[in-house]
Amino acid sequence: MTQSKSTHSKILPSPLPLVIQIGFAGARTLYDPNEFPRVNAQEFERAVADALTELLEKLPEELGLSDGHEFFCGISQIAIGADQAFAVACQRLGILHRIFLPQPLDVYLNATGSNGPDFSPEQTVKTQSLLETPTVIQTRVVSDTPNRRDRFTDTNLEIVRVSDIFICVIRAGQAGKQGGTHELDEMAERRGRPTIVLEVGVDAQNKPVIKRNNKRLNSFVRPCLPEAFTHGNIDPFSAVQLPPGELPTGKAFAEKLKNLGSDHANRLRFGFRNAALIIVVGHVLATILAVGALKSHHAIVTPVLLGLELLLLTAGLGVHYAIHHTESIRRWAGFRLIAEVARSIRAIGSAPVYLEYFFSLPFPPDFRPLLRTISVLHLKDNRQTGNADWKSNRDTYLQSRLTDPDFRRGQIAYQLKTNSESKSKITLARTVFYAASISALTSTLVKLLLICHCLPVSSEWESTLATAFGTLAIVLPVIAVASLSLAAAFDLEAKEHTSEEQLQFLEKQIPLLQQAQTQREFSRLLIETESRLLGETVNWYARRRFLGIA
Repeated sequence: MTQSKSTHSKILPSPLPLVIQIGFAGARTLYDPNEFPRVNAQEFERAVADALTELLEKLPEELGLSDGHEFFCGISQIAIGADQAFAVACQRLGILHRIFLPQPLDVYLNATGSNGPDFSPEQTVKTQSLLETPTVIQTRVVSDTPNRRDRFTDTNLEIVRVSDIFICVIRAGQAGKQGGTHELDEMAERRGRPTIVLEVGVDAQNKPVIKRNNKRLNSFVRPCLPEAFTHGNIDPFSAVQLPPGELPTGKAFAEKLKNLGSDHANRLRFGFRNAALIIVVGHVLATILAVGALKSHHAIVTPVLLGLELLLLTAGLGVHYAIHHTESIRRWAGFRLIAEVARSIRAIGSAPVYLEYFFSLPFPPDFRPLLRTISVLHLKDNRQTGNADWKSNRDTYLQSRLTDPDFRRGQIAYQLKTNSESKSKITLARTVFYAASISALTSTLVKLLLICHCLPVSSEWESTLATAFGTLAIVLPVIAVASLSLAAAFDLEAKEHTSEEQLQFLEKQIPLLQQAQTQREFSRLLIETESRLLGETVNWYARRRFLGIA
């Protein structure tokens, strides 16, 4: 077997592993019953399931995952033949399994192809039994086209889109067709994804002969945590103790992420604000000292002023270099986004919804493994949640996520606080800017009039006033620019605008949530709300991570 290890260097050992999704496609008929009438169909399929079980059992070692920092989740259809053998293998090994369907399940089980019904009554019963196993955490329809072949192609496309590695089971001598296993193999090849192909034949004893072909296994990329975790010796889950092989709950995962993200984001934000003040205020003071040194001719005072100016400029330069060298702004943005993701999943709680907004919002690519893991754990935890408590879930969500008066929990209170603070700070910054700018214009005009002898003052005062107003004409523009620079660094205008938009959205959304009549209606409104709330942070991250201190 081909050994392959990831070349990705940003791996942090953790007792909370990241998910690796295994896309699967396989032949509906594993052999030709007309050519091999003596084959025992059930024994043959069991043998294929045994081969898949052995493959999945050894796959972690082949991919260099022997330290157990990842776990598998299979993704496939649930057609007869190879798909069901794969489902059996996942069940045996306790591998989580997501089922992607080309059409709703009842229609899928009663579909008819060119050779007759896709499922016999016995096969329908077996399929329904497999879908009820604890390892199956999701059944999801991924196509809406009326064309049968296009539906299967859509399913292949979705499996390829979300999977990290693929297993294909093909029948020896079988030609490929649209929507079939060969098509998925070709899609994986075009994307350069690692694939294992098992070709199933029949020997003289009517037993399966399975030939394995590894494709691009050396292209496998081991999933890793977001970039924010890769700076320093951060072990984000060191306090979580889990028995070997046991997966955490989504709630435990989210709680740990929330605490970690909030702690680091708050610390880095505090550091950034102090750095901004040191840089901007330091340069303003340095300008004042420079002007003072220029005007002073005292043998002791002038060197002192210049020395202090050097210290301030050096401090500002050093802080600026440190911020960019340590990438603290990007790390701050990353940790805040991690914290908001955790708050979102914690707010959703046990609602049996698919977290589709995780994958529709423009998250940075390095967040994908973490988001997939959270999504899979949420599906695992809530696969059997019924409709009985949906109203209780709705009321809890409204109270804890939206209307709680504590701004650290309730979005209404948080957005109101953010809007109020942003407006106050913008007003202050603009007041300083206009006051300093107008004063600078006035000072420059007065100095001009003084040096042109247009003002009725004595020659003795004329020189003194010209020096004073000249100093103000230099310093005040710097103060005006500094106020705008701080406002931009603190993102005040964007905060004011987005908080107003969020408040307007929530004002309309909360009554809709309160009046929801069914779980389906509540679930759709819930996902819409979380998509909007989390989307604001994703947009903030996109502009914030590269924004420094001007």
